[in-house]
Amino acid sequence: MKISILGAHNIESDTTGCVSLLVDDVLALDAGHLTSSLSFEQQLDLKYAFLSHPHFDHVRDIPAIGMNLSLQDGSLDVFAIQPVFEMLEEFLANDTVYPDYFQRPAGKPTLRKHVLAFGVEATMGPYRVIAVPQAHSVPASGVQITDRDGKKLFFSGDAGPGIAWDKIAPDLIVIETTAVNKDEQYARDSGHLTPALLESELATFRDQKGYLPQVITIHMNPLNEAQLRAELDLTGSNLDIHIETGYEGMYIEL
Repeated sequence: MKISILGAHNIESDTTGCVSLLVDDVLALDAGHLTSSLSFEQQLDLKYAFLSHPHFDHVRDIPAIGMNLSLQDGSLDVFAIQPVFEMLEEFLANDTVYPDYFQRPAGKPTLRKHVLAFGVEATMGPYRVIAVPQAHSVPASGVQITDRDGKKLFFSGDAGPGIAWDKIAPDLIVIETTAVNKDEQYARDSGHLTPALLESELATFRDQKGYLPQVITIHMNPLNEAQLRAELDLTGSNLDIHIETGYEGMYIEL
């Protein structure tokens, strides 16, 4: 499994992008920094997308990829829990703000919906996927992706404390860590993690599973990133693992 981080942050600048990952050049995980990171040819290579939740910084490029693929006779299978599609079609891809390529062209839409149910394994082409509920300010899910070789990636999307680890056993966890430790109450109220809260989640994982996989953090606030990195180093030291902070252009191979 080949994983590229296209966007690793929660706000955008000329050097930071909102969350998007690319798996094996064919699967997008969230769409906060998708079309601006890929050429038209690379966009045509996309076959699948998973959307963790309907916040703008995670779904904003779905209407754009719909337009781009439609103009090139391409298509994309989009996987998410039902509330994500409902909010997309009401507020963003609604034929007012932007064309609804979940309906266009009639009879053969460019974007094809696949509704995921929590804890129920589904097929996404060559991949097997399991959606995991996440504590966030809107309906949200993480997902475990298993490839043909049995390699497993867990992508958290946005997630507060209380991740349900029972149905997954990944080789790599790519997980949000949005706020510094002093902002723990904000993180709890909005459904996010701090380094200290991440430590608690990973300790729970280790207690349940008996191991800790490779861990990479995303959705960092770049304005506080130096402090976040220092606090994540302490978290890793407490857990006796190395926690990597993700960045735009980062490449990982499982």
